[in-house]
Amino acid sequence: MIAKGIPLHVGNYNSILSSVVKAKKDVTKQVKNIRDEMARNNVTPNIQTFHSLICYYGFNKEIDQMERIFEEMKSNYIVPNQVTYSSIIDLLAKNHRLERMEILFEEMKRENILPNQEVYNSLIGGYAKNKKIDKMELTLNDMIRDNIKPNQVTFNLMVESYAKNKQIDKMERIIRDMKLNNFAPDLVTYTCMIDGYGKIGDFEKIESTLGDMRRDGIEPGRVTFMTMIENYVKMNLIAKVEKALLELKRHELVPDFNTFAILISFFIKHDQLDRMEQIFQEMKKTHVPSSFIYCSMIIAYAKKKQSRRMDGLFQEMKSKNMVPSRVAYNYMITCYGKNKQVDEMEQTYQHMVKYKVVPDHFTYTSMIDGYGKNELIEKMEQTFKEMQQNGIPPNLVTFNAMIDSYGKCKQIEKMEDFLRQIYQNGLEPDIFTYSALVDGYGRINQIEKIEKIFEEIKTKNFVPDRVFYALVIEYFATHRKGEKMERVFEEMKTNKIQPEVFEYNLVIDYFGKNGLIEKMEMAFEEMKGYKVVPDLAIFESMIDCFGRNKMFEKMELISKEMKKYFPK
Repeated sequence: MIAKGIPLHVGNYNSILSSVVKAKKDVTKQVKNIRDEMARNNVTPNIQTFHSLICYYGFNKEIDQMERIFEEMKSNYIVPNQVTYSSIIDLLAKNHRLERMEILFEEMKRENILPNQEVYNSLIGGYAKNKKIDKMELTLNDMIRDNIKPNQVTFNLMVESYAKNKQIDKMERIIRDMKLNNFAPDLVTYTCMIDGYGKIGDFEKIESTLGDMRRDGIEPGRVTFMTMIENYVKMNLIAKVEKALLELKRHELVPDFNTFAILISFFIKHDQLDRMEQIFQEMKKTHVPSSFIYCSMIIAYAKKKQSRRMDGLFQEMKSKNMVPSRVAYNYMITCYGKNKQVDEMEQTYQHMVKYKVVPDHFTYTSMIDGYGKNELIEKMEQTFKEMQQNGIPPNLVTFNAMIDSYGKCKQIEKMEDFLRQIYQNGLEPDIFTYSALVDGYGRINQIEKIEKIFEEIKTKNFVPDRVFYALVIEYFATHRKGEKMERVFEEMKTNKIQPEVFEYNLVIDYFGKNGLIEKMEMAFEEMKGYKVVPDLAIFESMIDCFGRNKMFEKMELISKEMKKYFPK
């Protein structure tokens, strides 16, 4: 590093040290080597040496080491000057060491070193960042009392603090004071104002501030647009988000990592997965997406059963040696199971285990449900045993998945055995349990048991959901229990559960096949009144009914109406 045989004095070492610490990388070892060499050559550090070291450790957030250097400086009888105090106070403020910042500020004054504008701005900035509004305001008053005029930085720090803390009246007042002191709002001021108005959801003020900014000849910058995007996202203003993104692009500016992450979450929330994908592709041009972003997108695709896109992201993660979160693995397993992609489901589980991501209730239950939906009962049972062997007791969701699978495969004895296990484990069936039981009994024509379940849930004060009602209506209709079907259908509406096209299809078909033409027509009109769009099966049922009953005029009318919905 230093040529041998050439004696150097402290100024040479300071120059070398200064150039080293300005490098934008970890140079701790080099800094130590310089200090060691100075000691070996009996070169005594001076104030400039210590100042460079203080700045280096402070900028690298090694605050304790920075303070040790400061104490070493004083122990070597080197008196800190205004620059030293200003630097260390600023670094303490930026690293949230407010108590130490205040101690050094008082020490500075005791040493009769007058605080300057930079010192006061550091104090104000420290209090502002830590939401110490009262202390920030007192410091501004002290600054003015000491005949030190606030500058643009001072006012902007105050504006930013008030904006972030939603103190809009104070924000507007300090801007007026700023103008009275002959400081015009600049890019930073306007951006903070937009953020403040955004935080209180005042869309009109954001727009008017943007207009004022442009009239003053100040074009919004990258941070301005990102601030607008973040606040429009919070206000769910999709069109405004898109407009701000276009403005960013027009100015050839690129969002930062955080803004990209916010946008991806925003489009996931609004179910715009194609737009989410576009933003993701844009992000990859300038940033490396985090594991969290990959997992969020995987979960979004999994919820929509878009396994191809989900798998693409999973493969991309693996190529980057990223391991998905347990939640992401669980959603992938669920998606593959529901899409009957059993091999992929199993491979995902194996990958999860390989990378020591511990399966939980959700994992095993999703696997059980996936095997059940694919009628792989033996594998489902093996997974249930493995779950217990690994010390994870099944919960109600797990039992429900087992009951549902056995019911669909008409293995009623096992279905009933798992119902008993629910009680044995101190649990109570829920509406999902009862729906699975109804479906199981319906598949083997045990309608009496469905009737019993329907009466049982009333004694437990359960409010059935649409799925439960639909299953009961379906099996009552299929087994010609017309009166009971009607009663359940009416009860469903009484409980403010709006029937959908599936339920209307069942009752209209039943009424038609049983010659209950007036009821069929009433159900059809009711359905349209509720703005439920008829499907083709409903029209076919009604045409068939009118035809069998030689009601050709009505058959012709309903055929014409059908063509409005199904032109071909």
